[in-house]
Amino acid sequence: MDMTSKECIVKMPPLEKFTSNQSAISRSSIEIEIQYENREKKWLFDDALTLIGFGRVQLALVFICGLLLISMMTETMGMMMLMTPAMCDLNLTTSDKGLLTMSGYVGILIPSYMWGYLSDRVGRRQIMIYTLFSTSIAAVGSSLAPNFIWFMIFRFFAGFFVCASTGSVYPYLGEFNTLKNRQVIMAWCSIAQGLSMIFVPVVGWAILSLDFHWPLYSDMNFRPWRLIPIIYTLPGFIAALMLYSFPESPKFYMAQGREDKALQVLEWIWCKNTKMDVALFPVKALVSEMSNKINRKNEKDKDKKNIILAIWSQTVPLFKKPHVKYFLIACYMQLSVFTSSGGMGLWFTELQNRVSSSDKVGESICYILQSKVENRTNDIGENLTKDICDDTVTTKAFLDAIMLGAFYVLGFLGVSIFMKLIGRGWIMTFCLFASALSGIFLQWVTQPFLQVFLFSSFIVLSGITVSLISATAVMLFPTNLRAMAVCIILMVARIGASAGSAIIGVTIETYCHGTFGFITFMLIPVVDDY
Repeated sequence: MDMTSKECIVKMPPLEKFTSNQSAISRSSIEIEIQYENREKKWLFDDALTLIGFGRVQLALVFICGLLLISMMTETMGMMMLMTPAMCDLNLTTSDKGLLTMSGYVGILIPSYMWGYLSDRVGRRQIMIYTLFSTSIAAVGSSLAPNFIWFMIFRFFAGFFVCASTGSVYPYLGEFNTLKNRQVIMAWCSIAQGLSMIFVPVVGWAILSLDFHWPLYSDMNFRPWRLIPIIYTLPGFIAALMLYSFPESPKFYMAQGREDKALQVLEWIWCKNTKMDVALFPVKALVSEMSNKINRKNEKDKDKKNIILAIWSQTVPLFKKPHVKYFLIACYMQLSVFTSSGGMGLWFTELQNRVSSSDKVGESICYILQSKVENRTNDIGENLTKDICDDTVTTKAFLDAIMLGAFYVLGFLGVSIFMKLIGRGWIMTFCLFASALSGIFLQWVTQPFLQVFLFSSFIVLSGITVSLISATAVMLFPTNLRAMAVCIILMVARIGASAGSAIIGVTIETYCHGTFGFITFMLIPVVDDY
């Protein structure tokens, strides 16, 4: 036995006390053997992570990933606070508003394949840091846009870059936690999405309450609404700065066949969580995962191929057994819930502002929206933006948006509490059915409070299942396909959100009942096998 290593040094008792301390020597010998065995033993990654447990690192990551989720929500759902106050400066018609809300989702949609591939190959952390900084640059650019076209272009690029964090945040957070804690931790982290839905209207209300006009160039002024995109991008900017002090996911290194790097990350987590010296960490070697040899060979092959073919080769396994069934179910579920929570959610403040400013009290939402159309001239956009342009947002619209955010917080909190009690399947079934019923009744109720309650329920109950579906996908797919799977699932989902938002902008006034009916029909849950 090698007695020169640090683990094997034992302080021997004085010779004259040898007889009386035989038992102590015996215990020391046993400790030597145990420590030597730990040096030689190779640990499974999940066993090593279980040994470390939950601590400071995981708590800090919940906070950082929460900021990331807030950033993602503000870059997309934040548009609901900008459509009305920006309409006069940018000469927005109702159709323009639909295109504007769609642009961010299209920006997210297009690069989803690419970001999923790079996240699985380059690493989650590095991709998130660079793209979060790029998102902040695009957000600042949109605040300085002189017209509708430039504003839409910058919002497109804000969505283009924030998409990378969307597909990486759940794998990154999940891979620092044990399988037992993973889903619950991600559910608690998702509460940040609810907080973001409060953050969006509160910030919007506070800034739009200001009154300033700072001349920039030509006839363009920096008005309060232009400050909103800058404030909305701050959570993501702060998260990117904080990620600099954290390592790459250890599970990512394992998938790359770099067990030495994964062990270094586990040692770092151990030291941060326990405040103990790294020499006391029992894990000295990790078992190489069986698929890594294949993965390393594939990586070498991919270097010789066109990047598009490499991305395709990483996507094909998702459409084969055993992954295809759950992959397609997840795609459909995210498509339906994003159409409701994303597409309709972007129009929530705009529609509530129209309803609250109407003089038709005691009527249904659809009746109020359709009655406005009947009283307009054919050239709706020209009259609204040039002759009678009104870019004010009513106080009730802000309060309704804050109520929507409060519903989100309560929803995510409820999911976190009941996750272990009744399971995610029952939670998703209840939420989707309840959301569909709310969408049906919303079309007919005339009491203002019930309208807000049902409208919020329609959006929130479907919206809170987004994180459940993403968290489940993290558990169902292997590490080397995980980020790609999540990105593609969310890409399909955002097709629903972007198309839904554009369709709502065209049809909500003239075909209100049909619009709500179609979205409600999509929420029929498919959770039995998921």
